[in-house]
Amino acid sequence: MAILQVELQDLIPKVVQKQKETAVMMVNIEKSKKIVQEKTKEVEAEETVAKAKLETSNAIKADCDEALKKVMPIYHAAMRAVSELDKNDITEIKGFKSPPPGALLVIKTLCLMFNVAGEKKGSGKDAQIDYWEPAKKKLLTPELLKKCQNYEKDTIPATLIEQLKPLIEDPNY
Repeated sequence: MAILQVELQDLIPKVVQKQKETAVMMVNIEKSKKIVQEKTKEVEAEETVAKAKLETSNAIKADCDEALKKVMPIYHAAMRAVSELDKNDITEIKGFKSPPPGALLVIKTLCLMFNVAGEKKGSGKDAQIDYWEPAKKKLLTPELLKKCQNYEKDTIPATLIEQLKPLIEDPNY
């Protein structure tokens, strides 16, 4: 029994040392827990923001897809119409003294798309922007067909799209 007491006496300092080490570890674990909890809160907040952005992005994408469904048939019809045109058609249109309303809408569209400025006609409340004369001079040329076929449709500025919307939605278009 004396031997066991001696061994027990030898183990007591080791146990005390291990208790101190364990206490230090527990303090470190508590600190780490707090850090992990703070990081978890940060990550959850970032996740909430990311989910909100994803929902917004998905809504925008859905709107774009819906708008694209409406516009693509118009685009394909326009491309077919352009492919069927020839230089004589442009010469014929250019010869009109006063084109029909639908043709004027198309001319205005082309002027806006190819940066041909309209001319102010009249004054005061009667003032209007005329696109016909500038179009005849600068736009209705044999190169118009190639310009239309090679138009960079993927980079149309939003401001131009907004200008074109009322024209395209006009029943005479």
